Amino acid sequence: MDDRQPRVLTIPPSANFLEALTDAVLAGFPRPETLPPPDPLTELPRWTLLVPTRRAARQLEDIFRSKLGPRGGLLPAIRPIGDIDEELLAAHPSLEPAHPGIPDAISPLGRELVLINLIDDWVSENPGSQLAREIADSPAQALALAQSLAEFVDTLETEEIGAVDISGLYDLESARHREAVLDFLALARVRLPALLKQWQLSGPKERQSRIIRQEAHRLGRQSPKWPIVAAGSTGTIPATRELLLAISRSPGCAVVLPGLDLGLDELSWNALGPQHPQYALKELLGTMAVDRKQVTVLAGCTPAPRDWMMTEFMRPPEGSAVWIDTLKADAQSRTDARRGLTLIETRSREEEALTISLMLREAHEIPDRTACLITPDRDLARRVKQELKRWTIDIDDTAGQPLIDFAGPGLLALLLVAIESGFGLVPMLALVRHPMVTAGLDSPAARQAASLLDLALFRKGSGWPGLSQLCSAYTRNKTEIEADSHAHEVFHQFVSADWQAAAVFLEGVVSVLEKLGLPASASLSDHLDAIQDALQGLAGPVIWADEPGAALNSLIAAIKSESGYSGTCGTGRVIAILMHRLRTEVFRPSRGQTPRLAIYGLLEARLMRADLHVLGGLNENIWPALPDTGPWLNRPMREKLRMQLPERAIGQTAHDLVQAMGADEVRLVWSRRIGDSPANPSRWILRLKLLLSDVLPAADSPWLQWARQLLRAESVKPGAKPKPCPPVSARPARMSVTQVETLIRDPYAFYARQILKLNPLPDISMVPGYDLRGTLYHEAIGKFLRNHPVDFPQDALEKLLAISREVFAPHFDIPLIRAFWWPRFQRIAAELVAEDRSDIVRTYAETGGSYSFDVAGRDFKLTGRADRLDLLKSGEVAILDYKTGTVPSGPQVKSGLAPQLPLEAAMVSFGAFKEVGSRQVSRLEYVKLSGGSPAIETTQPKLEAPVMDLSIGHFERLRKLLEAYANPLRPYFPRNIVVNVDDVLSHDHLSRYLEWRLSGESA
Repeated sequence: MDDRQPRVLTIPPSANFLEALTDAVLAGFPRPETLPPPDPLTELPRWTLLVPTRRAARQLEDIFRSKLGPRGGLLPAIRPIGDIDEELLAAHPSLEPAHPGIPDAISPLGRELVLINLIDDWVSENPGSQLAREIADSPAQALALAQSLAEFVDTLETEEIGAVDISGLYDLESARHREAVLDFLALARVRLPALLKQWQLSGPKERQSRIIRQEAHRLGRQSPKWPIVAAGSTGTIPATRELLLAISRSPGCAVVLPGLDLGLDELSWNALGPQHPQYALKELLGTMAVDRKQVTVLAGCTPAPRDWMMTEFMRPPEGSAVWIDTLKADAQSRTDARRGLTLIETRSREEEALTISLMLREAHEIPDRTACLITPDRDLARRVKQELKRWTIDIDDTAGQPLIDFAGPGLLALLLVAIESGFGLVPMLALVRHPMVTAGLDSPAARQAASLLDLALFRKGSGWPGLSQLCSAYTRNKTEIEADSHAHEVFHQFVSADWQAAAVFLEGVVSVLEKLGLPASASLSDHLDAIQDALQGLAGPVIWADEPGAALNSLIAAIKSESGYSGTCGTGRVIAILMHRLRTEVFRPSRGQTPRLAIYGLLEARLMRADLHVLGGLNENIWPALPDTGPWLNRPMREKLRMQLPERAIGQTAHDLVQAMGADEVRLVWSRRIGDSPANPSRWILRLKLLLSDVLPAADSPWLQWARQLLRAESVKPGAKPKPCPPVSARPARMSVTQVETLIRDPYAFYARQILKLNPLPDISMVPGYDLRGTLYHEAIGKFLRNHPVDFPQDALEKLLAISREVFAPHFDIPLIRAFWWPRFQRIAAELVAEDRSDIVRTYAETGGSYSFDVAGRDFKLTGRADRLDLLKSGEVAILDYKTGTVPSGPQVKSGLAPQLPLEAAMVSFGAFKEVGSRQVSRLEYVKLSGGSPAIETTQPKLEAPVMDLSIGHFERLRKLLEAYANPLRPYFPRNIVVNVDDVLSHDHLSRYLEWRLSGESA
């Protein structure tokens, strides 16, 4: 047993840890005070400083540079030895440089790939298992399982629990499903180590722990010639504790603990549990055989009233009895500790984020002032970052952003989704719409082509034929659009060159994607090569040009370098691996952030210090989070393995809170609601409010008031019902009979469509729309009736079906049309040719007509296209309207709410249809073409008056309506007569219907 006296010191939370450490080292710490300070050029670089995180190491380097000033000097060797992101230690300059006997570590990614192979083997060995079947059906599940196992292995390796210990868990009484899980864990703790041993490799955490222990043993055998200082570690990892012990006992070396509470009474100290911030330090001192009384405060660090307060509000329940006397005796201490400390309760997460952003903005306005937000809540961090952008402040978010959030990696994600969907409609639209996809065109031309494809291919409602048929589908749609007189106005902006460029763009995209079809026997590296080629084919070399693109290229290269561990795999597994990496790989821009502001997670914040600390997200279950035992072991199993209990994490986050509260100015912020649910303040906030109840200010903070002012509008005046009154010259002088119903029911929609030319675009849909079905049915029947206007031939059905096949032919590649619409139309055709034509002299199909008349001194033209006009032997006419949708009711026709057929009858009587001449109409019929049973249903609306009387009456009412709209003061009101007040109409969003309806401003 080494009997050298350990040298352990502490820096209180109120002191700036890294600055105090720097000052001490520059003064000669930990050498005897009789020796002079180290020379910055010859001696200082021989010091070794070990700190918890890489960020702390970088910050310590900056502080040393600042302290050395213009005279300059060489920095000490500063390396990370943190608790969670522990790094491998390089050998101290004075010691042996190598780590003999320790195999290299397999990379985390390589280990995941090995575990995936082992999982595949397990699935093959257990075909009857429900779990095996689920894994086989989902490539992503095997990856998720491998990642979870890897995390579990990391935990076991960090806590140095071997495979033999795992086997002991079989002795526990457990459910059968637990036994299956334990059997599954053998993959990670038996098969994986066997493979690593065969390859002469070790696990990452195992190698790390062995190197740390080896360094500890070296220090025990060989005293370093120059000082080593381990500062800021709480020693939660067993190997780290051994190293800290060795450093503390080495001559001229020291361990500096962060915020060891020297003022806590012995009763409370002995009662500390895992959830207390001092528990890890207490265990560390126990391992080092150091009594707390032996620990001294680093020279130059004086405890402050805030340190006393943190001792009290974190006091364990067993020692809380002293609060009664303490609170009475230390009123001044509480007042002093309260200075610079603000507690802020917000009403919502939105208000919390805006309040914090205002604090940070205020700090930014003060020259040289630094400020940071410390929070474990990534949602809150993202909100604050976004709020600060309203003032063009780009804060340094030290957690970074997932790589998938950036342009090039985002394109890869869209490509993977498209592949996984079999190049379905919506993923393909997202892919071609990505701003980096050019497929060989210049960027403006590619964006114009993507817009045209969006309209002509993805919104055509003609189904989704698949990747190989996309180009032919585009050509077919182009032909139909050019021949359609009712095509959307948006197509008028495109010229022939635009259509050609879109075709070239589409061909380029399709040719790139068709090369991606690798077999399941391909290697992971082959898949990655194909995906890289596809990315470059879609976007060109620019995909790798910027920082995120370079990071993406490095990510793919890293996966390739480990692909030897994978073997062959299918596309699904490649997609799962890449998507996971895109979501979890963090990218941090190298420039552009505001230097004096930062957002820290709890790990990143350790030992960091700013002028202002804002501690956000202080709600229970967030800070601290709920204890998590993990998916593999329950509490009895963890206890049997002597593993750390999950409550240790609460103690660590409590220690992070205490350290962060040591700043001169601290603001603690939490919210009463998160989302739609009420939220409770953190347990530590409740304790703090109890401790400081008589010194907390009653008024709300100014930042909270400012936030509420920003969130609250000065006045809210809902928009009134719109009353557009365009000049008469802008009002239409012609109208189709099909538009009259819109003018009657929803004049605002008529105004938007006919005057503003604002027609809604079709929805993005891979299902053919009902409008296409109606077009196909009408065109097929119309062509047949025009060919046979008098009598049907004996082979009428064959002729009708032959014509119909020509009409349907361009759409037979769409399964819905081929499998459902076409069989139904065949039944319709059979009933149509069997109709009784004994009273019909001639049929006029799909015939157009127009009638001009005077409206308030202005020539007005009413147009119409009748589906079918039958000239009867009586000399009168019957009007038939083919319907594939809803048929208007008799009352609707009679009242004028469905005026199409009565107005067509009036036009017939006026001679508007030249082929028919001026005739009386005796019958109005709606023919519903369902293709069901029966295939055709014919109905005549009950009018209770002769057809012509009704028709002329409707026409005169239309004339009066048009005369009313010839008045420039007559507005086009929205939703004049609607079938159902809750129906959503096409232009409600433009008229802001819900706003004026709910506000009552409907006049």
